[in-house]
Amino acid sequence: MKLADFVKQHRSFNMSASEKSRLRDDLLAFAKQHPIDDSIHLTKWRAISLATAFAGITVALVVAVFAEFALPGKALYGYKVGVNERVLSYLAFSDEAEGRLMSQLTDRRLTEAEILTVTRTLNDEHKTQLYNLIENNEDKFQSRIDSLISKGEISKALEVQNLYYTNLAAHKAVADSLNLIHTEEAFSSLDRVVSEKLEKYSESNSRLRRTLVTQSSSTVSVLNTRLQQQAESEIRSLENLLEQRQDSWDQQSLTKTRNSLSQAKDYKASADSFSEYEISDTAYEQYQAAINLAKQAELSARQEERLNKIISESQEEDATESEVKGQYSEYTEDTEKKNQEDDTESRGEEKKTESL
Repeated sequence: MKLADFVKQHRSFNMSASEKSRLRDDLLAFAKQHPIDDSIHLTKWRAISLATAFAGITVALVVAVFAEFALPGKALYGYKVGVNERVLSYLAFSDEAEGRLMSQLTDRRLTEAEILTVTRTLNDEHKTQLYNLIENNEDKFQSRIDSLISKGEISKALEVQNLYYTNLAAHKAVADSLNLIHTEEAFSSLDRVVSEKLEKYSESNSRLRRTLVTQSSSTVSVLNTRLQQQAESEIRSLENLLEQRQDSWDQQSLTKTRNSLSQAKDYKASADSFSEYEISDTAYEQYQAAINLAKQAELSARQEERLNKIISESQEEDATESEVKGQYSEYTEDTEKKNQEDDTESRGEEKKTESL
């Protein structure tokens, strides 16, 4: 039977008065046998408690969000480091994840130091605080690397350590490019720390590479395939960045980034030319060099862009402040001149009065 025919056939269906009465009685009886549990109703105080808890969670989330933008010396910086970043560390469930997080946090600390430097607000207290945080992060980072090595996961240890090294190299390039060492005396000691760590992890990377190569040909072959894909991805990312910024960057930044891109492509092309195991360790080094250079170039270019924007905004604020001070100075001079003229005029009138 079609639906239309069914509807047409039952359209005239009506319940009698007795049927309606019986249905109503059945519903009332069911309701009496299955009453609503009073325990699910919110009492006044429970409602207040839930509302308070919700408000507290909302405030905590808002504070956490704003704390992410805090710099050393600001009220929310302690919350950023002591709460937000501690939560992130609790969510890093593996040695590799925690190692990557420590690399990310070190990148944050160096970024903060650079921002304070270009805004000329970095002092010895900030420097000491940042230095201690960087050293603490490195201790945790090194313990995760040692744990990976002890488990025989050399390739993961090397991959995470390369990320740490690349971040350090990118910040070193930024400091050299913007001449931050001569901007603030306090920054020079942090720059020396970065240089020492770069040397340390360059040697450590070389040792891990030699260990990896001696393991087996299959390990190196699989790793080289993965590195080849990663190199392609990093180079493509740098190409996209150049394409996006070609109209907004100055010629010096464009030239420097293009040179880095060209060199990264050369490293990858050199690695692609190797195929036999006897020289695959060289291919590994070439792929890794391409990845590091492309990633370093992109990181430093983005950071330079950000810092230059901060410098420009700071200069505009200084110019506005100088203009306001100049206008105030002119107003003060005009007021003083007017007061002197009024005084002279007043004295002249007094003399006339005395002579009369």
